[in-house]
This record gives sequence, structure tokens and C-alpha cells, in this order.
Amino acid sequence: MDTGENIILEPDAGGTAVLIRTARARADLSQRQLAARAGTSQPAIARYESGRVEPDLSTLRRLLTACGFTLRLRVEPLDPDDLRRLREAVGARVEYRVESNRRATRLAAEAAGAWRDGRVRRLRDA
Repeated sequence: MDTGENIILEPDAGGTAVLIRTARARADLSQRQLAARAGTSQPAIARYESGRVEPDLSTLRRLLTACGFTLRLRVEPLDPDDLRRLREAVGARVEYRVESNRRATRLAAEAAGAWRDGRVRRLRDA
């Protein structure tokens, strides 16, 4: 079984589902074959590969070992530019939600005022 090069995934690359599918494909195994090697069932492999179920770390290691790979984890500091972009993205989402909330509140207040002033009639009164 030739597993080829290492499989390196970035955090946003699809997670463990992609990792398991890629390792299995590189090992040229069917889901049933991987399940037999890893001591689990084919439906469990399908759930992991679809992303419906997230395997725990020991299960992930077992599955990758059955495909001929070793799982190596590495913790690295965030690149300052990545950290800045992350903070901007999170901040932008918060600002967008706050502004959307303000607009909705303003529209609701205007609608309530129009209702009170009689500028809007109920459908059954029309």
C-alpha cells in the first residue's frame, strides 16, 4: 500500500472528514476495508467521512493508522497577519449584527408609531 506524500490540512480545509477520506483514498481502501482494519463498522466510517460524526482523537489515530498514516499534531502561534484578519472578521460580524439589530429596532418603532397614529390599518379593517 503506497500512501504517497504526507497529508497536510489547514484548519479550514474540512476537518477530520476530509482527512479520513483522503487517507482512505490514498491507501486505496474501501470504507468496508478500513472499518475491518480499524475494528469498527462501515456505517461508522461513512458517518466520519460525511462529517455527521466527529471522531475522538484516539479513534482518528486508529483510523489513520489503519490507512498507513501517523497523526502528528502541531501547535503553532498564529501569524500576526492571520490574527489581525481574524479579529477584523469577528469584529465586522459583530458590528454588522449590531447595525442590523439597530435597523430592525428602528423599523419596528416606526411601524408601531404608524400603527398608533392610524397611518397603518389592519388587513381586516381595509
